Amino acid sequence: MSLLGATILTAIATLALAVFAFATAIFAFAAWLGQRTEIRDQAKMLHIQSGQLEEQRKINKLQDADLRESLEERRRLREAAERQQADDIGFEMTSASFPRLPEEEGYDFAIDPGDPVHAAVVSNQSRRPISKVQCRVGGQSDIGGPFPRTRSTSEYAVLAGRPSDQTPTGRLDPNRLIDLAEPHSGLRIRPGETYVFVFEINLHWALGLLPVVAVRFTDDGGLHWEIDRDQHLRQLADRDW
Repeated sequence: MSLLGATILTAIATLALAVFAFATAIFAFAAWLGQRTEIRDQAKMLHIQSGQLEEQRKINKLQDADLRESLEERRRLREAAERQQADDIGFEMTSASFPRLPEEEGYDFAIDPGDPVHAAVVSNQSRRPISKVQCRVGGQSDIGGPFPRTRSTSEYAVLAGRPSDQTPTGRLDPNRLIDLAEPHSGLRIRPGETYVFVFEINLHWALGLLPVVAVRFTDDGGLHWEIDRDQHLRQLADRDW
């Protein structure tokens, strides 16, 4: 082969390599453009998804707030329904003359008949009965076990009865009681009934000096309640008296 032929072949080979390199560069550039477009599209999609997630978080936050408000409203409605009967139970402190009881019954109290003592008036103005009604005036009880017929001064009411009539002013007379009973385990008070609970605690013991002045009862739904001297009503998880 002549020198000219070799030169021409070398030129053709060089040109072919250049064309191949150029084509490769074009394909590489096209691929880069495609990847760039794909990356840009993915970035746009991620941005859109990020915005959707943010909107969903806002929606979830609003739903959580609505759920909490709904649960709180249900709680308030449930508590209002639970308190409905207890709200209709009246409790007030008054005074009475300690009743004179038949001697043949064997009663022996620390207070003499006719002595002025503290008394509590409990009225059931609801449409359902309440049970285990017990009134207490004082501190820690000094009574243990079954209630004996003879006792020292008790912080619990020792007698309870229904007023026989009303005074001319329309108020119940705590000094004229019928159906007297010893409310050792609490009484059942039917709708519309009022009971006077009598203590063997003389009036010289001011109520303000006593740590406990309250009535406890169990409503018709089995819930336990206490009303104190300030008319505060609270629900009890359980009862110890």
